[in-house]
Amino acid sequence: MKSRNSFPVVCPFDEAIDPRESNLNLYVRTRDMKHLKFLPGELPVIFHTIRLPTSVVMRAIERAGTEAEKHTLAFCYGVVKVENFRTEDRPDPHTWSPGRTIDTSFGKLTAIDDEELELFAPSEVADIGSVCHQRAFLARRRQPTFVPPDSSAQALALTTASRRLVAASETLPQNSDEAPEQPAQPQSESGGGATDAPVTASPTA
Repeated sequence: MKSRNSFPVVCPFDEAIDPRESNLNLYVRTRDMKHLKFLPGELPVIFHTIRLPTSVVMRAIERAGTEAEKHTLAFCYGVVKVENFRTEDRPDPHTWSPGRTIDTSFGKLTAIDDEELELFAPSEVADIGSVCHQRAFLARRRQPTFVPPDSSAQALALTTASRRLVAASETLPQNSDEAPEQPAQPQSESGGGATDAPVTASPTA
């Protein structure tokens, strides 16, 4: 395959991202990793992607029936390497690459097959695939702007809300098991409690 510069992408749902120090809304629009900060000691999974050849996009990807199918195919053709990857068989961070190549009019192109696709979460396939698909249509030499797919936008909103709830709960008092202090009951002028029955007038004879 002819040389192409890779475009590194991190899924916005990556658990290594520090939500308090990162600007996720700006990151999903620009995919510029300068907007991301990572938790101490944590390594994000970095997907190295290429700009898809027009021949592959128009002859294979655009023939797919749905946006989800297009994003899946774009993921399979666009991801050339995964850094800090982990699997059940190999839990240590390592670099992974697709094991298959296909011949195109552009040249040889790596491709993730169905068996390899099972190594990735659907959220990763949808999000990273949408970046690969959109990038193929963006003008070259211009700052890219991306729109996350609906599934990613909804999941990102839920993830952000969940992280905010966790952050808010961490600021609550720790001794929450103590019974709250009961407010004092107002006293009447005669010294009786607030629950004393009101005095009623006697009927006249």
